[in-house]
Order: sequence, then structure tokens, then C-alpha cells
Amino acid sequence: MIIRDKCVTLNLRNSGTLPVRLIVEPWAEELSFPPGAEWNVVCESPRLDPIPIEILDGTILIFGVSRSMVRIFSGEECIWECFPALD
Repeated sequence: MIIRDKCVTLNLRNSGTLPVRLIVEPWAEELSFPPGAEWNVVCESPRLDPIPIEILDGTILIFGVSRSMVRIFSGEECIWECFPALD
């Protein structure tokens, strides 16, 4: 995890042999995280709040905090981004 100013980057790697579901809340967005993939999840917020993360059977849940913006990168390519979460 990298923290800069009010931005947190989570480095994720799926080292398994099966895809993992990645769900980003509160947007209810679901992505398939393929085996062997490496993604960076970048969370920006007006405040530096903890980023809640849950891991369930084959699923990773990432919860955007109040007024946060989340982007997911595969290498340099942004593969998903959102509008800021509401309070």
C-alpha cells in the first residue's frame, strides 16, 4: 500500500488459478480479476480515511469512503473509474 497526500494505492495480485470477483462499493461495481493479473486500486479522498476492505470466498470488497474517487489500473491503463461517493 502506498499513501501520498490524500491518495491511497492498493497493489493487488491474483496469484491463484481462478478469477476473483472484485466489488467496489458504494457503486456496486463488479469486476473479474483474472489469474496472474496485477492491478493498482487508487483511492482519492478529501480526507485520509481508512479504506475498508473485506475478503470473502473468492471475492474482494473495497469500500470507497465519503466523497472518495476510485480508479483501477492494469499497468498504465485505467480499466475502471467512478464518480465521487456521496456522504
